[in-house]
This record gives sequence, C-alpha cells and structure tokens, in this order.
Amino acid sequence: MSEEIFFYFISHILIGITAFFLGVFVLINSRKKINILFFLFSMSVSLWALFYSIWVISVDQEVALFFAKLLNSIAILIPAFYFHWLMCLLEGCKDKKKIVLVYIVTVLFVITSFTDFFISGIQSISSFSYFPKSNWLHKLFLVEWVIIIFYGIIALLRLIKQSKDKRKAQLITVLIGTTIGFFGGSVNFLFMLGIDIVPAFLSVLVIVFPIMFGYAMIEYNLMNVEAVFVHILLIILNIGSISFVFTSNTRIEYIMKIIFCTLIFLVSYLLIRNYNKEVEQKKELLKLSKELKRANTELKRLDKAKSEFISIASHQLRTPLTAIKGYISLILEGAYGKVAPEIETALNKIFLANERLIQLVEDLLNITHIEDGRLEYHIEDVHVEEILEELYDMFIMRAQDKGLDFVLKLPDGKLPTLQADKSKLREVISNLIDNAIKYTNKGFVHVSVKHNKRTMRIIVEDSGVGISEASMNTLFAKFSRGTDSSKIYTEGTGLGLFVGKNLIESQGGHIYANSDGVGKGSTFIIEMPISAS
Repeated sequence: MSEEIFFYFISHILIGITAFFLGVFVLINSRKKINILFFLFSMSVSLWALFYSIWVISVDQEVALFFAKLLNSIAILIPAFYFHWLMCLLEGCKDKKKIVLVYIVTVLFVITSFTDFFISGIQSISSFSYFPKSNWLHKLFLVEWVIIIFYGIIALLRLIKQSKDKRKAQLITVLIGTTIGFFGGSVNFLFMLGIDIVPAFLSVLVIVFPIMFGYAMIEYNLMNVEAVFVHILLIILNIGSISFVFTSNTRIEYIMKIIFCTLIFLVSYLLIRNYNKEVEQKKELLKLSKELKRANTELKRLDKAKSEFISIASHQLRTPLTAIKGYISLILEGAYGKVAPEIETALNKIFLANERLIQLVEDLLNITHIEDGRLEYHIEDVHVEEILEELYDMFIMRAQDKGLDFVLKLPDGKLPTLQADKSKLREVISNLIDNAIKYTNKGFVHVSVKHNKRTMRIIVEDSGVGISEASMNTLFAKFSRGTDSSKIYTEGTGLGLFVGKNLIESQGGHIYANSDGVGKGSTFIIEMPISAS
C-alpha cells in the first residue's frame, strides 16, 4: 500500500468517525425533526467515508467495484438529506413538494445504483487503480447534485441578507460548510468522469461538511459545547478500554480487563445519563422562566389597566361628590331656609360621609398618579405656620367635642420657609392630625415644630391607641391598618399614610412614626429640608 493510498484510507476513517459522533451528539441534544435530519445526513456521510476507506485499499478488482458501487449508492443519500435539513433550517420544512420530489428522484437513483447504467466499471486514474467510472444515470445524479447545491447556496445568500446577529452567523457557517464540503466531494466526481485536473487529496475537504453543520447546530442552537467534548472523551476512553482488552496475554488478565472495561462503561453511562437529566431540568427551568416572564408582562398590563380604571373612575366621582358637599353646606348655612334640628343632624352625618368619600377619591387619584409617575408638584415658598394655624382652626372643634387637649406649639420668632408643594404638604399634615384625633379617646393631641439650619420637623403627638411592633413594620404600606386602630375606627382605607409617605419623600423629605406600644400613644414626624437662603 502506497503512502498516498494509506493517507486516503486513514483520512476517510477519521471523516466517518467524526461525522458519526457529530450526528449522535446533535441527536442526543434534541429529538427535533431538524436534529434527526442532521443525524441522517451525518450517518450517510459517515457510511460513505467508511466504505470509501475499504474501497481505497481493495486489491481485488471485483471487491473494489462492489464497494465503489456501494459507496456511490450511499453518496446518493447525502444531497437528499442535506436538502431536507436545509429546507427545515430555512423554511421550517414548509415546501413539502420539493422535498418529496427530491426523495422520489433519490429512491430511483438508489435502486439503479448497482446497475451498469450508473457505474459502468472501473478505471485507473491518478494514484487510484480501481476508480469507478461514471455512466449516464450517474451523470443525471450529478445534475441533481449541482442543482441542489446551487439552490442551497442561493437560498442561504438570500436569507443571510435578511437575517441579523446569531441567525446570520448560523447561516454563514452553513454556507461555508456547503461550499467547501461539496467542493471536496466534487473531486471524486471529476475522477469518475475521467477528468484528472484537481489533486485527489482535496476530497478530504468533505470533512468540513458535517463539522460546519454540526457546529451551526451545536453553537447556535445553544447546545452545551463543553458537554460535547466530554461525550467525545468518554467515547474515546471506552474505545481505548475495549482495545486494551485485546492486549491480554492470560485468561485472568483478560477477565480483569473486561471487568475494568465494564466499570468504565457503567461510569460513562451514569455520567451521560446525569448530564441528560440536567439538560432536561435546565430546559424546564428555561420554560418556567419564559412563562413567568409572560405572566409578569400580563400582570403589568393588568396593573396598568387597573390604574387607568381607578383614575378614570375617581375623576368621574370627584365632580358629583364636590357638588354634594357644596349643596349640603348651603343647606346647613340656611341658604334654602331654616333647617329643623333633626334634619341638620342627618345632614351633618351625610356631610361627614361625603367628606370621607372625597378623601378616598383623592387618595386613589394620588396613588394612581404616584404609581404612573404622573403626579405633578407645584413647588413654592411655604410658610408652615400658616398651614398649621389653618389646620388648628379646622380641627379644634372636633378635638373639643371629644374632650381632648388640642395644642399647637410654634417656636418664638419667624419660621424659615420650605420649598415644597403647599397643598400636598397641607394634605399630609391634615391627615396626621385627623388620625391623631380619630384614634385618641382621651388625653391630648399636640402639634409642634422644631428646626435647625438644615431641617424642619413637624411633630404630631397623641396619647391614643398607640402602635404595636408588628403594625409598625407595615404602617406606611398600601391598604395597611394597625389591628388596634381598625377596632376603634372601622371605616379607614389604609391609604392615607401610604400616600403621605410618597408625597413627602418625593419632595426630598422623610416621614416616620414612634410608639412605645399599644395604648401608649404615638408620634408622627415629618422632616423637610429648609430652603437655602
């Protein structure tokens, strides 16, 4: 055997083994249709290469002719499986008519591949003594081969122009594999046609075929490339251990090596099985992650729809509620004539209920605007003492009705101004005083102000129900109410403090509460930065 023939023998064995393992690895990764087609394509390349290696070392003319026909029979399958795989890669196997047509032609060629109409005999060409000679049916097969190759290249080029990023890289890889691989295979066809103008060793380029396609499947379909090499190493280890058995010199040595080989096989099997389980788990986790992402997107959409509904409903409610408040005020003031005492009592209750509804509507509007980031602030110079004195006058009657010591303590001298939204600051302080009176049955409610050069503290202190340690953690949360406060006043919504916290913090301030526990009163403190003079 010449060195050149030995080179073809070894190189095609390597092509066959490489194509086989690549096909198996891609099939292990997934049982999808495109992976199965790649497996069939790889197996056809593998069988062609292995029969090629047997044919090339054949010394008998009849044996050489048989294996020449056999490897050409297998070669007929390569463009068919390639075309089907490529159609699935490019179009998702939608054009079934073309695929069926290619398979019909392929079957006809395979059936006639062992006749003299396909391979008429053998010839001596280049360094080969028994190279198959092409006949008219084989020439027709070559026409099909060329059509499929050019169709694939044109389709790939067209789709590459339209694709981006990862998909584009995958298609470019397939295009390179198609061009180089089929060029290598065409060297054999030239020799079969009696044309000796290209070096025969270029036929080894067929190896590029499965490697580039396999790389495109593995790398761009997110198969774990490191795991592929682990599989390769395990297979090589098993092949090596089997070969090691045949070097035994004694029966005991033979038995021991078989046991050793079996253990390696079992360990390899367990490793591969565990890896496959991990792959399945990762796929499940990825699936769950995608489902959670979709669910999260849907929840955000629903939350946005909810906020829009609340905003629209609140706007629609505010106008009639304000009108009701105005008319009740006019009736109570006697604008429509004297009101009987019992009717006045009923109207006062209606007025208070309407006030609670107005406050609820305002809180809901504020919440939707806060969550959407659409709440507008009108920043101006604010004199806190003016707000506190106004609120004191507004709440003094309620406090006295409950017998509470309601006191406003302002420091001597003029207070520094704040840069804030006056109406929103007033709303928050009003809510704190209202809560203090509401949740204090006896004792006091004191409102005071302290300040230094940088910060002003507005303090609302009471001797009411107090706040438990558990309630303190969720005090400023949406719809949160302390268990003790809810027993005393059942009609609260748990929105006031949540809204107040957002209104203060969005203006650079801070709001917090202190309490020694249930029944020991509470203190709410608003801290606001003082305007630079």
